[in-house]
Amino acid sequence: LFRPRGRPCFQCECGGSFHLRCLASSFATKVPIVCPAGKLIDRQGLMPECGSCPCCQRDYTWGQVLRLLADERRRAAVDAAHARKVEKAKTKRKLKRGRGHKTAGLVGIDHDSDRSVADSSDVSDSD
Repeated sequence: LFRPRGRPCFQCECGGSFHLRCLASSFATKVPIVCPAGKLIDRQGLMPECGSCPCCQRDYTWGQVLRLLADERRRAAVDAAHARKVEKAKTKRKLKRGRGHKTAGLVGIDHDSDRSVADSSDVSDSD
């Protein structure tokens, strides 16, 4: 599926994918422009009201198109966040595992005296 960066695309259930601007221009019914006093200014408004998919002719309201697009973007954001969280956990486990192997031979605990091996070598013999 080709989705240019920064250009939201609507994907119909039939698999057809459209830029919002292209889909809006194909929707025949537009919301009429009415002034606050109630006078009709233009029958062909700017925002689409309803229309159908150019591929399968399934009817959609413009609100449905925007809701489906928002839901898909939300799902994609949740999936991306989950993938980042999983990757971070994997990296953390790798680092933790690697740190344990690297330091195992360097510093140990002398279980008899409860001091680190490095500390016990600093103790001088009193002859």
